[in-house]
Amino acid sequence: MRWLARTWLALSDADDRALAPLRVLPAASPALAGAVSAAVLQIRPAWYRGRIACMEIWLATVLALALCGRRAHWVLGARQLPTKAHA
Repeated sequence: MRWLARTWLALSDADDRALAPLRVLPAASPALAGAVSAAVLQIRPAWYRGRIACMEIWLATVLALALCGRRAHWVLGARQLPTKAHA
């Protein structure tokens, strides 16, 4: 999964056109996006002891939705004090 994430991020950084195929997909409904996100959270490997952060969850959710023929928007939130960011 990490090599897939690294490859995808490298492609999107290298050329914004790499994301063009996802932009033409119809938007996922909030219910579908929520269900896919919940499923992503439930499939954490038992052997993995590390933290799976919001960026990894977002990427897995977007890729899973793309495989379902749907797209989702990436939204980042931030606050200054105390400093915190979330995808």
